[in-house]
Amino acid sequence: MKIFNTRNYTKNFVLIKKKKISLNSKVFIIAELSGNHGMKLKNVFKAIDGAKEAGADAIKIQSYEPDTITINTKNKYFYINDQSLWKGRYLYDLYKSTFTPFSWHKKIFSYARKKGILCFSSPFDITAVDLLEKCNCPAYKIASPEIEDLELIDYISKKKKYKKKKKKKYKKKNNFIKKKIFKK
Repeated sequence: MKIFNTRNYTKNFVLIKKKKISLNSKVFIIAELSGNHGMKLKNVFKAIDGAKEAGADAIKIQSYEPDTITINTKNKYFYINDQSLWKGRYLYDLYKSTFTPFSWHKKIFSYARKKGILCFSSPFDITAVDLLEKCNCPAYKIASPEIEDLELIDYISKKKKYKKKKKKKYKKKNNFIKKKIFKK
């Protein structure tokens, strides 16, 4: 993923693989898979097929396993006691029923590439980033709960997915102009 910034907002764009996303390009549609697979890999493939058929440009998965995101405890602090769909469950049990196993990731990325749809992920920890790098993940989305995980964000930023446009030509031109002006 490359980010190109200029002061002219009509020229700002993001490039993920060969897909250009800007204010002037057609809408870039991302289908979210999350844990909507019922713990069956064939359902992931069906979701990818459905997303592609519906016109999505990309599909996003979540990369974590229960042991990498929480601890297996029945402590009251890990009990969901709100008005959500998950009320009455413990975090570990919830994550165990909705995670996308790391062992599926290479197959998911490979299948998406074969179908001509981008696949990327929200990694929830460093082990997930390392796995995604092996899958040639073209971009990362920082999940809302991880927005304060500066160690994770720093680790992701070092993967060089986000590059600024080089301005070598402008530097040479500016140096040439400076030499001409200041030589006098």
